[in-house]
Amino acid sequence: MDVTTRWWGTFDRLFHELAGWVYTVDAESRLPGAVRLAARVAIFMTGFFALDWWVRKVTDLPIRGYFQPVLAVELVGRIARHPLYLAIALLLAAVLIWQRERAFQPWTALEYDRPLGLFTGFVCLVAAWAYGTYDFNLYFNQGHLFDRLLLFGLALLVFWRPVFVLPFVLLLRAIVTQFNYPVAGQYYVWTEVNLLLRALILVAAMGFVYTLVGFRRTADLLFILLSLVAASYFRSGLGKFQLDWLSFPHIYLLMPGGYASGWLSFLSPEAVVTFVRVLRAAVWPMMIFTAVVELGCLFIVARRWTSRWFLVLFPMFHLGVFIVSGIFFWKWIALELALLALLWRIGREEEPAIHTPVHLLLSIVLIAGGATWFKTTTMAWYDTPVQYTYRFIGIDDSGQEIPLATENFVPYTDEFTFGDLAYLSAETQLTGAYGVTGSRPVAEALLDVRSADALERIEAEHAVNPHDPDRAAELEDFLRRVLLNRQERAGNPTWWSLIQAPRYLWSFPRPGEVVLDGSETIRRVIIVQVTTLFDGQSFKKIRERVVHEFDLETPQPAGS
Repeated sequence: MDVTTRWWGTFDRLFHELAGWVYTVDAESRLPGAVRLAARVAIFMTGFFALDWWVRKVTDLPIRGYFQPVLAVELVGRIARHPLYLAIALLLAAVLIWQRERAFQPWTALEYDRPLGLFTGFVCLVAAWAYGTYDFNLYFNQGHLFDRLLLFGLALLVFWRPVFVLPFVLLLRAIVTQFNYPVAGQYYVWTEVNLLLRALILVAAMGFVYTLVGFRRTADLLFILLSLVAASYFRSGLGKFQLDWLSFPHIYLLMPGGYASGWLSFLSPEAVVTFVRVLRAAVWPMMIFTAVVELGCLFIVARRWTSRWFLVLFPMFHLGVFIVSGIFFWKWIALELALLALLWRIGREEEPAIHTPVHLLLSIVLIAGGATWFKTTTMAWYDTPVQYTYRFIGIDDSGQEIPLATENFVPYTDEFTFGDLAYLSAETQLTGAYGVTGSRPVAEALLDVRSADALERIEAEHAVNPHDPDRAAELEDFLRRVLLNRQERAGNPTWWSLIQAPRYLWSFPRPGEVVLDGSETIRRVIIVQVTTLFDGQSFKKIRERVVHEFDLETPQPAGS
């Protein structure tokens, strides 16, 4: 035992001496300041990268897990059943036990103690509000009430101790993963929440680094947080640059794309056309502003004022996008304003030293490589005047047609607002959700479309067969389960619907569309593709065709 204790003591002293070379602020440090900063960032990012990988792996629960009433139990079971995931969990637990005096300390043990704790707790509450109050899942026929309450409980505990950030992230991501099943699996499921998730994982990584080395360097967290936020925009700006986006000044066409998908559907087409004409007159200021925000943020840490100004410009950008399309990145806005408040609060006492030339150089590496470090998403496309959207019509016992609003498919409404269901038929579809495309030749050709005949000629020139019978069958099974479960649960809304957070994709029922209340019995579903066109003077429907239909039958056993 004496030999073991002696060896352990030697290792502990050596470890902390080496850590001191990197984390000390003493002018007599053995390493130059630039080297120490680069080493700290490398250590921080290594910890973040490893923790992010583990979180993603353990929280990707299989579809059968979401048919169970408690996701937390499924999450623990997944970790316990996989040797590698379990080994990492035990390693993390060992670190907490080894340095338990530091691991379980309050926020006051860190630099910028109370403001940082308030920032992190606020971000957790935003995420808990969004993913603790979503609609009852009619596909899995589960409300997961225990997990919702646990999520809120963990968010409150984060205000008390930073050690609760990681359990919160694990449960949050496990809850979000359910929306990948069975018909989504698209990037937008994660686009709006990834910024919050990775910001919280950064905080958790900081906690583990502090627990190991014992040095309080929270300024490094602020620096990397700013780089994370900027990277979330820069990749989209770079994507637009690669598309030569500025030479295609038609972003005002996103407005009719949003309108076709249900945004402001209570307005008349004439009112929308008037709005689009206003946007067309302001197209160059909008595009230049977008380019400045998305590309200029590469220099977010160049000066103190650039950090603050970009944290103001980002929300302004999103509010503009929301007005035009109904796409509402309110979670990003909340995090950015909270980060702005954090910088303002700590700057009143001691401005963090994160605006040096070395910081700028390192931030450029982090931001430009955001796709690797932070798994950022590219949001770059050409807007076109042609939109393909889908309507769902229910046939009741009497044969009456009932147009179904997308609200019937909660909590997967965004999937149908997005409306890219080209796989249902073999017919060519030239644009995706909101009438956008990544093909410049297609975008340019569609600018001249004025009729269904003209569109069909272009479709023939760019013909593809998107039909995917397997995905069509998945959608059919999804609609069966959701509609049958809705009919059984009609008139029994969940109490948390009264406090739901704002949606990501805003849409409204179109004239005539209804939300089932239990008085109807749907026997058959018809899916219709509607093609709309903004020709510069008017917004009109130019084609309508049935792409899929099926009878409602008893769904397969849960989890099959």
